[in-house]
Amino acid sequence: MTTTAAPLPALPPVADAAAIIAALRAVPPGALVATDADETLWAGDVGDEVMRTAERGAPWSADCVQFADYEREMAHGDYQGACRWSARVLAEADAERAREALLPALDGVAPRRWLFDELNAATDRGVQVWVVSASPRPVVAWGVEHHGLRTAGIIGIGVTRGQVQEPAPVGWGKVAAWQRLGLPKPAVALGDSAWDGPLLAMAERGMLLTKASRDPFADQDAAAVLQAATDGNG
Repeated sequence: MTTTAAPLPALPPVADAAAIIAALRAVPPGALVATDADETLWAGDVGDEVMRTAERGAPWSADCVQFADYEREMAHGDYQGACRWSARVLAEADAERAREALLPALDGVAPRRWLFDELNAATDRGVQVWVVSASPRPVVAWGVEHHGLRTAGIIGIGVTRGQVQEPAPVGWGKVAAWQRLGLPKPAVALGDSAWDGPLLAMAERGMLLTKASRDPFADQDAAAVLQAATDGNG
């Protein structure tokens, strides 16, 4: 069983999209933004997609994993251990063949368009955007590249010679992995779940988003989000 070092902190209230856009636009050049990936950047979990794809076989060995076992651990068992399990499974296959096998799944993990717009605009202003995810680092990187997000760096679960690289960025591990790189406190941190609580608490401003799969504006650009907010206030 994998345990947290301490109870997860309380989460802030869910912020609306317009407030998040305003916060990102206020981040000055040179400052850092930290964002979770699954259900924050996109609607879905790329670690889950690794396990679904591996269950179907090549380039993984037959009977490599049963997705139902993994799903049960994620929902009702050792969540942190299941995150590490996904990373170890991904590492069992040749990286390029795994990437090719996962691309159809990544197509189906829809990006939150308005957030991608704002993060890329922040990058263009000189803000450093970092992705901090409990999913396997390679598949997070493939998803980021596939959907066109420009980042300063990606923190995810890595595996070397079959062993997870610690600290794994799950829960409090997100903070530990961030600090291990010597990065300064982010100006803004974004997440969608209790497991992002430590990352949000670390930032000057931690903001909780509704899950991307439930965001009614997920496929709209920032201009449409702001127009909707103006109309609603009118």
